[in-house]
Order: sequence, then structure tokens, then C-alpha cells
Amino acid sequence: MDAYTRGKIANLHAAVADGYLSIRRPGDASSEYRRALTLCPTFVDLRLRLAHALREANDVEGAVAEFRIAVQHAPAYLPARVALGTALYSGGKLEEAIQQWEEVLRMDPQHRMAGMYLKMARAQAQKKARS
Repeated sequence: MDAYTRGKIANLHAAVADGYLSIRRPGDASSEYRRALTLCPTFVDLRLRLAHALREANDVEGAVAEFRIAVQHAPAYLPARVALGTALYSGGKLEEAIQQWEEVLRMDPQHRMAGMYLKMARAQAQKKARS
């Protein structure tokens, strides 16, 4: 199958996955995103959508793993790094989350979301250090 056809079919799987997400069936959505990614494993947008579906299904570890792969495929794609940071943070990995948001701000010092998350995480880290 040529790359164009693989991409087209992958996007059809993603559309089905989006439909499952719209009716709050993240498990089924995850399956469809995985099918899409078997065809186009480097499509970062599909990888992020899978990770978000996994988070919605309360699979934080699975989401973190997918966000990490997205960052590996596209290290300069800031939405992937921000999302990885939020998943790490929600999984209790405060220092790793801080590292991701610091990296985002290194690449884009004006990134508002990363700045906000970083400020929140540093405040929590200071609070933990005092207790």
C-alpha cells in the first residue's frame, strides 16, 4: 500500500475514533487510533489523540508512553511536550513534568500554558519540600 493510501485509511480510522470519543467510549477510540497508527506510526497528531483517549480512559501510564513517543517523533512539537508534562504531573511525576515544561519554555519563552503549568508545579514542589 502506498503512503497516500495508508494515510487516507489511517485518517478514516481516526474519524471513527473521534466518533467513539464523542459518545464517551475512549476504549473503542483507543483501538481505532491504534489501527490508524499501525498504518502511519509517525503521525504525531494521531499519537496525541490516542494518548488523550487513554487519559480519558484513566490509563495515565499508557497516555504517558504515547506522549513520550510523540515527543520522540517530533521533539520540537510543543503541544506534545505540554501534554506529556500534564500527563506526568497527573501521574505524580512532578520533576519530569517540570523538565518538559522548562524545555517548552526554552524553545518558546512566551508559551503561556507551559508557563502557567510550570509555575503551578514549582509551587507544589516547594510545598512538598517544606513538609
